[in-house]
Amino acid sequence: MGSIRVHILDDVIEVQPGDSILRTLQQYGVARGLPAYGFTRFCWNAKCKQCILDFSYDGVRNNDFACQTEARDGTRVHSLPEVLRWKKKLPIRI
Repeated sequence: MGSIRVHILDDVIEVQPGDSILRTLQQYGVARGLPAYGFTRFCWNAKCKQCILDFSYDGVRNNDFACQTEARDGTRVHSLPEVLRWKKKLPIRI
């Protein structure tokens, strides 16, 4: 079974079929060297309600839990959960 392509904002990542959108976001962050601090806030079972985001598949937009939604080939993630709004940290200057 091959990989699938998921569009995250203006970027694309290939992941394994069956992964949730939240798992896809985690892999995206690791692949791009982004901070992982936000992922500690997720319960991964929809109880915390931290992973609700806006995504679409086959042109149909949805707003649902990323941890409970399977990523499919062509899924487009249009927003990120607030705790994953990665910001580049500037070097500290003394």
